[in-house]
Amino acid sequence: MENQFVEMTQVGIVVRDLDAVIANMKKIFGCEPSFVGETLKSSRKYFGKEGNFAARIALFDFCNIQFEYMMPTEGESIWQDFLDEHGEGLQHVSFRVKNYDDAAAQMAQAGAVAEMQGLAMARPVRWDFFNTEPMLGFSVECSSPMEHPEEHPKYPFGKG
Repeated sequence: MENQFVEMTQVGIVVRDLDAVIANMKKIFGCEPSFVGETLKSSRKYFGKEGNFAARIALFDFCNIQFEYMMPTEGESIWQDFLDEHGEGLQHVSFRVKNYDDAAAQMAQAGAVAEMQGLAMARPVRWDFFNTEPMLGFSVECSSPMEHPEEHPKYPFGKG
């Protein structure tokens, strides 16, 4: 099977206090987030079932990589699971993939189970987390453009 992983795009860090992290990123690195917002409350799955999770998210485009800070705010999620089990820290590395179905098959073949799925907050991208923590020390997030962007709840983007 051809490798489906094209580019590492992001590191994801789970935190308890997002506002403190935002202030510390400015204090230490002098940078501001490129985006701060809440996860969508639609099109979510947690271990294959409809999800009820939410999180506040801050994105920093810094040093040729995106830092995603996630603060769980409600419901069951792998972010809250991580926080409960490990405390704050690196939870995932995200990759852009060539073909989502082939990437999911590649992950399944390696024994990585899909744990959580959803849609990006402000662009037509789907994301899925796979449990590779026992193998790699972090979860892998696969992201790919939606085949039908008009199905995204925020479509058309930049409007309203």
